[in-house]
Amino acid sequence: MVTVPLDTPDAQVARKRLRDLIVEKQREAEGMESPKAMREAQKTSLSELRTDYRRYLESRRLSKGYVRDTVKRLERMAVEIGWHTLADVRADAFERWFAGLTTSAKTNREYQLSARAFLNWLVRMELLERNPLAKLDLVSSRGREVRPSRAFSDDELRALFALANTRTLFFQALFYTGARVAEVAALCWADLTLTLDASAAAVFRASTTKARIERVVPLHPGLVRELLKLRALSDVSGRVFARAPSRKELFRDLDAAGIERRDTLGRVVHRHAFRKTARTFAVRCGVSERVCDAVLGHANPNRMGTRYTDVSGLPLNDWTKLPWLGRGDAQPDAQKANNSEAAREILAKLTELLCRVSPSTFSEVNSEKTGENENGRGDRIRTYDLLVPNQALYQAKLHPDGGWAGEGVRSGVSIAAFILGANHANFPDLRRAFGRPFATDLRGEM
Repeated sequence: MVTVPLDTPDAQVARKRLRDLIVEKQREAEGMESPKAMREAQKTSLSELRTDYRRYLESRRLSKGYVRDTVKRLERMAVEIGWHTLADVRADAFERWFAGLTTSAKTNREYQLSARAFLNWLVRMELLERNPLAKLDLVSSRGREVRPSRAFSDDELRALFALANTRTLFFQALFYTGARVAEVAALCWADLTLTLDASAAAVFRASTTKARIERVVPLHPGLVRELLKLRALSDVSGRVFARAPSRKELFRDLDAAGIERRDTLGRVVHRHAFRKTARTFAVRCGVSERVCDAVLGHANPNRMGTRYTDVSGLPLNDWTKLPWLGRGDAQPDAQKANNSEAAREILAKLTELLCRVSPSTFSEVNSEKTGENENGRGDRIRTYDLLVPNQALYQAKLHPDGGWAGEGVRSGVSIAAFILGANHANFPDLRRAFGRPFATDLRGEM
């Protein structure tokens, strides 16, 4: 049994009100009439509903810029179309206004998305029966960009990073972490592990990332060195950067570095171009697409390769393959010392193994005939030439600091691998020392 207050002492009035209430509920149940809350909402001011919608967006902890821009679009639509109450919202009125917009396709799409999201929220709140704009086609912005972006070139980044100002390190952090401007600006010193080995990394907290997912990005040795210099002069309890450089400041730096903002194809560079450039350079340096996704936070959870990949097992340190384009040497002194010591160990082991080989091994003459093959040609005994190892040893002695090792110890030992390219049967000691095992852990095998 349900008790309904009728708020009247008159029995006839009470019976009428009860009868009207029953009829109303029956019509609502049969779909002949909208619920009372929806009918009353039709008379509600859109300004009041926008205020409630703003509070809802803020409660979801969305960025202030997103909330501000969304509400501004809704306000502009209401004023220019003439929407005062919810009952005024109609698809035909929106389409007439939308057809007169002179903004870019991307901006037009943003207006559509903002209006749809607002009306869908009203539907979920049961203040609107259906979204009147749901059936309108969304504008596609693909191929219609007013300012298509491009990546920086190597020379452009070198010129920009050569500028001596306080903004250069921020731009370097954008490039070498592949992070967004707001994410780098939110970095605190506590988020950074500034060591001189492969454990150097930056942690972008979930509360600061666009996807609200924490991610860890390995730090390039050159960037670590610059950050250590800044930390020595900073308050380590606060943020790394006081603020993010503005668009105008970036444009001034581009002019100072002699970089054209717009190329001959009409493509432009801006603050987000560092992120695009980072991925471009990483792929060029052999970093896998999956590692790029993990570092940049582009992973789609619905994609098969993402769902069945354990990020902790990915070689994220491959991200540091990006070339150092800033001033000075990318390797800290401790790392160079380690590489130098490892290079000397490699040289000693290589010399020892080469000395084990009997000189008679190389006395055979290449032109010695061993008979005729089925084609009538004489088979030749192919002997190994000591020219390559001699050159390798010579270069190593000229550069005892490990300079011959190229990009670290791994590339240095590749000289030994190159020496073994002939894979001659007379060199079992060399094959055992510099064969397949050393590819995974060079110093460990030696």
